[in-house]
Amino acid sequence: MQDALPRLALPAVTDADPRSLFPTARGAVLEIGFGGGEHLAAQARAFPDLGFIGVEPFMNGMASFLRHAEDDKLQNVRVYSGDAREIVAAAPDGAFDLIYILFPDPWPKKK
Repeated sequence: MQDALPRLALPAVTDADPRSLFPTARGAVLEIGFGGGEHLAAQARAFPDLGFIGVEPFMNGMASFLRHAEDDKLQNVRVYSGDAREIVAAAPDGAFDLIYILFPDPWPKKK
């Protein structure tokens, strides 16, 4: 977490324009609720010419993904640990070519 998160974290929600984050990418993908990050890491490996922004509010999931990112030396991913709606609101229209919604958790629940 100490090394990988600062390198891969989205600098600020206002920096959610994938065209500026990944200027040489042929497209951009937003993945909401990436859980342990297996899917996000696999997609980033399979499509190195795409830029990925992954959103996961839970630190266990974030830590799991960062392990995948370090193992695979992923350079085409940025992560955000806040509310995905902030990213959607901040990104310009048409910024994402594809949006995955995998494990959304939009409201607190009683256990």
